[in-house]
Amino acid sequence: MAPRVPVEDRKLITRLFLEGLPQRVICQRTGRLKTAVRRIIRAFRDEGRIAGAQRPGRPKITQHVEDELIVAAVVADPFLNASEIRDELPLEVSTSAIRRRFKEAGLSNCVAAKKPFLTGRQCQQRLQFAQEHQHWSQEEWGTVVFSDESTFCTRCRDQQWRVCRPLNSR
Repeated sequence: MAPRVPVEDRKLITRLFLEGLPQRVICQRTGRLKTAVRRIIRAFRDEGRIAGAQRPGRPKITQHVEDELIVAAVVADPFLNASEIRDELPLEVSTSAIRRRFKEAGLSNCVAAKKPFLTGRQCQQRLQFAQEHQHWSQEEWGTVVFSDESTFCTRCRDQQWRVCRPLNSR
């Protein structure tokens, strides 16, 4: 199925048609295929319709506001899963419906990156360093170059954590 033409583009095509421009020029200005432009003009001329045609299928169980709440909850805490979001929000929907809203928003559920753990010796060395340098002034700290900016976990996880984030992000 071809992707839907946004309403803004449909309005532009309709306006250009009403101005008397030929379909070829409308195609060049909007970057749309001639068949799509012809279909939009025909729908406007015959039915007076600018919006896309109604498509068959079951309607969504959630409204737009509920979809935004679901996405906002997972953006606020990416470690929440679909069942936790369903329990947190006052929604009577299935977890699969919530996962579909994730997908529609461009979020994917993946395993969180593991971070290297600190050993007991490393913890002792860091504590010793902090105690030795706790009285330094801001000027003294300004001369230090920190080359290691890795993140560390101080305790182990027994299982993998899943996180919901946009594609290709960490």
